[in-house]
Amino acid sequence: MGHRKERKQDYRENSFLRGLLSIFSLNNILDDKYVHQYLEGDTENDLRSDWETVGNDLRNAIRKYDKQLLYGK
Repeated sequence: MGHRKERKQDYRENSFLRGLLSIFSLNNILDDKYVHQYLEGDTENDLRSDWETVGNDLRNAIRKYDKQLLYGK
């Protein structure tokens, strides 16, 4: 039974490592047309746009949280 447990653990570790490595695979990242377009774009405007989106998302999340506190929903 100990051998079975070790084999299950090995499978989990291998799956985790494969998944982790796929995130950092340059082939997958560089082949993505959206990433390629982003990298060719105007970096300053792209960064500004990204941070505006982050700010909007945070504001919306805070408003939603405030509503939940006020109305208990």
